[in-house]
Amino acid sequence: ATMFTPVGLAGAAKPILIGELAKRGQPIVYLDADTCVYASLEPLANLAREHGLVLSPQSLDSHPLVAERSAEQLFAADGPINTGLMAATAEAAGFFDWWREGTALRSIVDREQGLFNEQGWMSPALTLFSHHLLRDRGCNVMGWNLHNRDVEWDDDTPTIDGVPLRHFHFNYGFRPDHPDVLTPYQRNPDTDPARLWPSLADRPGAARICSEYAQRLLDAGFMEARSRPHAFAALPDGSSL
Repeated sequence: ATMFTPVGLAGAAKPILIGELAKRGQPIVYLDADTCVYASLEPLANLAREHGLVLSPQSLDSHPLVAERSAEQLFAADGPINTGLMAATAEAAGFFDWWREGTALRSIVDREQGLFNEQGWMSPALTLFSHHLLRDRGCNVMGWNLHNRDVEWDDDTPTIDGVPLRHFHFNYGFRPDHPDVLTPYQRNPDTDPARLWPSLADRPGAARICSEYAQRLLDAGFMEARSRPHAFAALPDGSSL
C-alpha cells in the first residue's frame, strides 16, 4: 500500500477484489467509484453468465486524426479497454490470477515500459484470455467516447444513441466544484482531454449529467472527504513517503 500512489493502489486491488468475489459463484459487475448508474446493469450480468468475462472498450467509434497524438494512438499506448466497468464469473479465474500477478508490483505509469497502472495490462489480455467485448452504447459513457454524440433526455430519463444511458463514467478527475468541464485537465490546452474531449458547452445533455452528479457529490460530503490525507502517504511517525 505504501509503494503505490492512491490510483496505483486501487488498480492493484481490482484483480484481487473482483477475482475473489467472482469465485463465490454469482456474476460480478464491477464499477469504478467515479461512476453513476442510470438504468439496470442486469444485461452485463447476463453477458458474464454467458461468456465468463466482459470487458468495456474506451470507444466504439473511430476518432478523427489530429496534429498531436490522436485518441487511437493513446488507446494503443495505454490500452483500448477501460477497466472502470467489467463483469465476470468464476470462469475468468485464470485472467484475474494473471492480472493480479502483473499489477502486484507494476500498477504504475511508465509508458516507456508499456505500463499504465492496471489498465495497460488489458492489451495483452485481449489475446491471452477468452472474453466478450461490451458493445452496449449506453455503458461506460465518458469523455473518451463523447466526441460524436451527446446524452439526450426524455423528461428525467437519459438516453444516448437511442438506447438507455445505463452508466456514465466521470473519469480523469472530475471535480464537483468544476462541473462545467468533464475534467479540470481540459483547462490546460496541452493535455489529451483538452484536445480530444468535447466541451460541455457543445454537449448540453452531458452537461446536465455532470451538473446533477456534482450536486449529489457535494451533498454527500465530497469536499470534506477529499480534504482528508491519504492513509498511506506517511510513516507512523508522520514522515512523508
